Amino acid sequence: MLNNTEHIDVLIALVLSGEANPEQVREVELWRQASEENRVYFEEMKQVFDSVQATDTNDYQVDKAWEKVKLSLNDSQVVKLKSKHFYESTWFRIAAVILVVVGVSWMLFLNQSVNMLAVISSDKVMHDTMPDGSIITLNKHSVIQYADNFGKKNRRVVLKGEAYFNVVHDEKIPFVVETNGVFIKDIGTAFNVSTNNDSSEVTVIVEEGEVYFYRSTGEGIYLKKGESAVYNRGNGSITKFDKLPMNATAYRDGILNFNNTPMSEVASAISKLYGVNVIADEKIANCKLTVRFENESLETVLSIISETLGLEVKHQDTTIVFSGNACN
Repeated sequence: MLNNTEHIDVLIALVLSGEANPEQVREVELWRQASEENRVYFEEMKQVFDSVQATDTNDYQVDKAWEKVKLSLNDSQVVKLKSKHFYESTWFRIAAVILVVVGVSWMLFLNQSVNMLAVISSDKVMHDTMPDGSIITLNKHSVIQYADNFGKKNRRVVLKGEAYFNVVHDEKIPFVVETNGVFIKDIGTAFNVSTNNDSSEVTVIVEEGEVYFYRSTGEGIYLKKGESAVYNRGNGSITKFDKLPMNATAYRDGILNFNNTPMSEVASAISKLYGVNVIADEKIANCKLTVRFENESLETVLSIISETLGLEVKHQDTTIVFSGNACN
């Protein structure tokens, strides 16, 4: 018998996979509208659903499949990243029930017949080590999939979202990241890969060494330390830049560094790091800020900036707005 939490997980998974009947759809919608917490939970579960690609079309009886999952968790010997509480997390349970409902064989987590594994971050950044010793930092709400024999015959990962890779180089078995139809091959390096919200662009930033950034046809460009590039999925172009965007990987260490930076860019960097919508009013968008923050709270950052430039900070619904005339 499923408890209430598991029951709603199954219903949400049925809705997302298009298998729910009208009564189930209505129940999920009423539950979702009951609280902001429920709404956020639903959106997070939808993100997991969108991130997982079905690899099996078998039909499953959901209750029995979920019960099988629960009984099997304690005996699982899955090769995984070294996240201490991954199997105990809500996100692991969400991923489990979605995989069952959409027809992705749960055996990919439970035995050796299917050899794909997945690691999913929720609202926290994850720092972990891959089986080959390469270190990754997985940004919030991101997914990495890889084979359970990773490091033996290949070192290929599929990324949804954003991650920073500090790779242990191996010429015989190159480390390759795949995301949205493009590939990034390590040539001894540390680099960041990110996709924007609508997956129309992929950005690669190289902080150490070199990578080869290429399409499925094999055509691409080499990027060295201090260079970046953006792939446009719409026209298939890859545009190279000779500098790194400031604060692009601030999620790794919580450090924001502004050096005569326009407030429009400051607001954008704060938005990305703290997961909130921050904007600068047009009147002060070009005001320049020079300051460094290290793991400060959002409230502290907002206060210091407003005091430094003599600005106002207004909360308008879900948006934070910097405004004023002091720096003009």
